[in-house]
Amino acid sequence: AQAFHQGGATSGEQVLGIAVADATPPEAVVISPAAGALVRPGEAFEVVVRGRDAFGVTRLDLDAAGVVSLSGSQPVEPASAEVLRSFSVPVPAGAAAGGEITLTASARDAAGNARGSVPVVVRVADVLPPQVLLVDPADGAEGIGLRPTLRVLFSEPLSPASLTAASVALLPASGPAVPVLLALSPDGTELNLRPEGALAPETRHVLSLSGLLTDLV
Repeated sequence: AQAFHQGGATSGEQVLGIAVADATPPEAVVISPAAGALVRPGEAFEVVVRGRDAFGVTRLDLDAAGVVSLSGSQPVEPASAEVLRSFSVPVPAGAAAGGEITLTASARDAAGNARGSVPVVVRVADVLPPQVLLVDPADGAEGIGLRPTLRVLFSEPLSPASLTAASVALLPASGPAVPVLLALSPDGTELNLRPEGALAPETRHVLSLSGLLTDLV
């Protein structure tokens, strides 16, 4: 800046310093996992967080809520305009299938400005196969007729695609499996089996349900 007198004299050029305050908060984003991703109980999964700021990010934080309650913080030294950090989030072994974990990241800059990310929700995967709750007639039953209907109740809905001759079989004491008709209840939790023809009399038969039976998840 320079001032002029009416007589033409000047004050000489003056340099003025102006400090520009940083009032813009940094950006924080959860890069991975993606929203809706499945995580396994009893295992830890990695969360990658990105921070951006024109004057430099100095810290990244991660908060997890829901099935997992966790807070983590990582300093960034020296401050960086863009930075990635990884956080490890352990999932309890007993976490119920379908349970939600909400992940929220935040970034802070040297001026103390901070901003949180858009929350990302992931879910606990169903890693347990369907469990048999009831078989009717019960194991060892006698005098049930030559063409009975067998009823099996499961802990969760079955996938219809998994109902095959390899996953469900009615086996006599010797010889090939007996051809059966399979019917699944509307809610998928009850399976009914009926031999296509009469069973051999006075012969023990075994209902075999293999690990190939799967649920809907």
